[in-house]
Amino acid sequence: MYSNIMYRKYIFLLPLLVLQPALKAESTQFDKELAFVLLHADLDYGERTWRRFSNLPLREKERLLPLLCAGVIDSDERVRGNAVSNLSDIGEKALPCLTEALKDKSDGVKFHTLRGLPKLKEGDSKTQEEIIKLFSSANPNIRRTAIDTLGRVGFPTKETIAVLKDKYNSTDDGLRSNAACALANLGDFTDALPLLQKDLLNSITCIGWLGPKASSLIPDMLDLAKKDMSYSLLIALGRMGKDAEPALPLLIEELLHGKEPLWAATGIINIGVATDDVLGIIERVGIYTHLTPPASFASFGEKGAHRIFPRLMEIRNASKEKEWIDKRLYEMSPYLKGELLSLIKGSSPVDSALFRIIAKAGPKAAKPLASYLKDKNDIVRTDAANALQEMGPQAYAAIPELLDIKTERIGSIGEQAFPYLQKYLGYDRPEAWAMRAVGYMPAKEEVVEYILPFTSHPNQEIRLETIQALTRMHAYPDKCMPALIKALHDIKTQVFDAAITALQAYGPDAKSAIPTLKAKLHEAMQAKDTNRIYVLAHALNTISVESKEVDNIVLSALLSIDPYGKMDQIRVFQKMGYIPEEHVKTFFDNIPSLSGYGQAVDIESLISSRLIKDKQLIDRLHDSNSVIATAAYQILCETGTEVALKACREYASSDINPHRDNK
Repeated sequence: MYSNIMYRKYIFLLPLLVLQPALKAESTQFDKELAFVLLHADLDYGERTWRRFSNLPLREKERLLPLLCAGVIDSDERVRGNAVSNLSDIGEKALPCLTEALKDKSDGVKFHTLRGLPKLKEGDSKTQEEIIKLFSSANPNIRRTAIDTLGRVGFPTKETIAVLKDKYNSTDDGLRSNAACALANLGDFTDALPLLQKDLLNSITCIGWLGPKASSLIPDMLDLAKKDMSYSLLIALGRMGKDAEPALPLLIEELLHGKEPLWAATGIINIGVATDDVLGIIERVGIYTHLTPPASFASFGEKGAHRIFPRLMEIRNASKEKEWIDKRLYEMSPYLKGELLSLIKGSSPVDSALFRIIAKAGPKAAKPLASYLKDKNDIVRTDAANALQEMGPQAYAAIPELLDIKTERIGSIGEQAFPYLQKYLGYDRPEAWAMRAVGYMPAKEEVVEYILPFTSHPNQEIRLETIQALTRMHAYPDKCMPALIKALHDIKTQVFDAAITALQAYGPDAKSAIPTLKAKLHEAMQAKDTNRIYVLAHALNTISVESKEVDNIVLSALLSIDPYGKMDQIRVFQKMGYIPEEHVKTFFDNIPSLSGYGQAVDIESLISSRLIKDKQLIDRLHDSNSVIATAAYQILCETGTEVALKACREYASSDINPHRDNK
């Protein structure tokens, strides 16, 4: 149970390092809590836990360096193992601590240290010295891992090469293959490849890592394949690139009749040679649209793409299953510009997927695609317009046709289209579609200045489209903010809603709008306008930064409506970094009514952000409402603090716990 507690807590705790300004202000205590969770996570859950930690920005991880380094000398072996596993994700600054961990008395800690060092890409002479000492470990797993690690982080010095060559005389098959692989990783192919060749069966995984550098071993690999076609061998052959063309017959046979068709298909694609035999089974290869690891038909190159294209189109025209074919055509599209353009001139109908693929042919596709903008079929016209939109500035040649049909997609062409749009944006008779087109354009100061006057236009639709266009212009908040604030007083609800959306897109840069938003929220609360209360409260919560006054205003507003306020107040609590004492009871009272509205999400959010204090939770364990008591118990068990865990264990074994038998 303890390990699960740590893991569940950790998943939701990490994002707050980046997202919660209030928590950053108390970084020391929060870092201690996070480090505690990382150091005490059970190894069974460690892989998933550390993967989340590794995704944090480096500056955030480095804040925990002293705390994690302290874990390296902890008396608990499990803590030391977790420490080194997390330190390896911090990078070079963690190297001294990891080097020290190589001296640990526990083989488990040494193993996790050796496994983590390659993430640093390169060690130093002291690290290399400690790794070499482990070559003499009594534990064969440590010896093998140490040799492998040296090949990844060591330097090709005379001493290193000599030590590795010496280990090749070992009677341990795994040790010999690891030594040869390490030599190759250090760049000594002259000595390593003969050793790998001699011990091919045990070295096949390493050979796959080396890829084309080990292509001289392909004949030996083919001989081995006739005796034992393993998935490791399939992977290795596929990684040899075009030099492995002689392996294609074996891979095709495995694809059609073997036990590893997925890896065979991956290998055929990665080799990237479109022989007649490959064309014959291209349909069987192509259906693996979710290969692991991912493989792309782009590997066939220009020559292969020209050969494969007719075959795929032949299959496509006769098949109802077009999805995988379109994906493969899209992958090869950079090599097929001529063929793609020919599709427009052909007799076969062009569907939405093909339009998207044709768009990859570049600027030359603009005019041919534009010819479909006047098609009788609405769907065809829409698909052609979407394709031109995807082309962006490359669709410049289609501007006249796009103007003829007055479509906002012309804006995706960018600033080149703006001079043409100005013809339709005269203040006396502006056209709404042209203003929508401006919204598709990248933000430019001259564009912003041109459209700002339209926020006061007498036509409601023009005002609305202008505000929506300004939503995407948040690179210029100083210029746009007065107009957006003014739009909050617009008599048309749609314009008001658009202004709210725009202000949220500007985030903290819209802070000058806070007084107006507060006034509008007060009006909405007096009118008991639930929808407007919600959107205004949400906007204030998004825009304000570390303002307890605004937070309390938003909380009061959200608590006045139901059920939306009860669901959304958690966002405010998270931004504040705590739940005010006067709101704790209200929140727990609302938990039962949140059932069906994301109750679990709210509870887990509380767990992650440590918003509720332990004492507040312990008091709720005896609540007469079982839903509230269970929620308090769950949060206590998953927060990971010493006081919380003690209360959790006591409650778990007590008679009042309804889940006692399942604890």
